Amino acid sequence: MINLLTHNSISAWSVDLIAREIGAKVAGEIADDESKLDPDLRSVDNLVVEGDAVAVKSKDKGNIITFHHSLSGV
Repeated sequence: MINLLTHNSISAWSVDLIAREIGAKVAGEIADDESKLDPDLRSVDNLVVEGDAVAVKSKDKGNIITFHHSLSGV
């Protein structure tokens, strides 16, 4: 498929090798990140993040932007 889309040619073996190398790097980074996690942190089944912003133009005070956010875990 790559050979049809580009002027470069690449063998199936090369694609497989690249995919395996990238997969190994990603797996290593995931394992490294997981080892840094604090086991005492609480885990939630469902995380809900909500947010709003309102911008009001005022002749006297310029632009006023108000933010509201809510984070809850169940």
